Formats: sequence, C-alpha cells, structure tokens
Amino acid sequence: MIPAIILAGGFGTRLRPVLPDTPKALAPVGGRPFLAHQIDWLAEQGVTRVVLAVHHLAEQIEAFARSVTGVRPGVHIDIVRETEPLGTGGAIVNAIARAAIDGDVLVVNGDTHFSFALAPVLDKHRTASATLVAARVADVARFGTVLLDGDRVTGFLQASGDRQPGLVNAGAYVFHPSVFADAPSGAFSLEKDFFPALAARGGLHAHVIDGAEAFFDIGTPESYAAFRSRDPAP
Repeated sequence: MIPAIILAGGFGTRLRPVLPDTPKALAPVGGRPFLAHQIDWLAEQGVTRVVLAVHHLAEQIEAFARSVTGVRPGVHIDIVRETEPLGTGGAIVNAIARAAIDGDVLVVNGDTHFSFALAPVLDKHRTASATLVAARVADVARFGTVLLDGDRVTGFLQASGDRQPGLVNAGAYVFHPSVFADAPSGAFSLEKDFFPALAARGGLHAHVIDGAEAFFDIGTPESYAAFRSRDPAP
C-alpha cells in the first residue's frame, strides 16, 4: 500500500475562536484528537506509513505522534517539520523529498475526515500522475466547484455563495512525485497555483465519490461543531 502525507501545518485561523492554542489537526472529537480519527481511516484502508507535514504548533503534533504508537499498531509515523510556511503545494514537495518518497503517495488535508474506500481511487490512478478526489455534494456554496470532462479536470470555479449541487475538491489526492518536477520552489498553493495549470495541460484526473458522508471538513467553527455533534461519533 502507498504511504500517506497528512497536511497538518496550517495556522487554523478560522478555528482560533474555539481552539486558540491547539492545532486544528488535534481538535478534540469524541475524546480523541482529530488526527487520530484520520489515522484510523488510513489504517483501515491498508496504509502503514504516514508522514505528517507540520509547522504551526508543530511540537504538539510531534508529541501526539510519539504517543500514538500504541493506538494504531502497524502504522509508522514520520514527522516532516517546515522551518517556514510552505503552503499546501510546497509542503507536499518538501515532505516527498525529506521522507524519501519515490512512488505514488496519498495526500490528505489535515482538517478533513474521510470515509470513502481508497482502493477504487488507486485503480483510477493507475494511468495518471495526479488524481484528485472530487465529491458530489448538494451545496457547493462554501467549497467552489470542480469542472470535469470525462475523468479529466478542466478547471475550477471559486466559491460564489450560490447554493447548488455540484462537484467539489474533497481534499484527498494521489500523486506520483514526477508530477512536481516543474513545480515552483519554496512556498506555493496546490489549489491556487498548481492545479489550474496542471488541469490546463490535461494532467489532472478525478475520481468522483458521493460526498454526503464520504468527507467532512472541520475548518470553520460551524463545521467543527457539526462534526462533533454527529451521532455516532466517528
């Protein structure tokens, strides 16, 4: 099974009112850090190596990684700490290089819970260098929209606030490191800087899932509260 990178270095600005001194990856959910639930899902999909890309309040996440050994037997955790913020794209490139990843890798956002099956995504990725998981949702207002032609991503529409169904970026991807050969050096955004250019070249594929329960982000106080109130707790 391929390794996974969890992007856990963000500042969590929108969650500061409810988590002033805690990285959002460690937000409490059901008596456990959010990151523990993510690792549970990865382990259930067969992932045995997890690389945590960290920066903001990194020492707290590093302490969590040291304590999680007994929680998920068989899952090896590496830490890649950024000395300066690298953005989502720069963080991936840095983690791939420093963790010596030379084959396909799953990348997931550190503030998103997933429940979809990984195997079909990997099957779709067999003929691609970059595969984005796109979720079909009833309301794209907060997320923006992914545009497809068949299974190729052709572009993105920014969130407009319009409440309508569509496809959104679920925050999970599979990459071969070679796709970043011409990526910018240093800090850059995967979503804003890298994906639009890659899609324009026809190099970004998509695997579509039903988003009703397959992904849930906790990036705002409202979505975090909604996730914590789900019954049963994840």
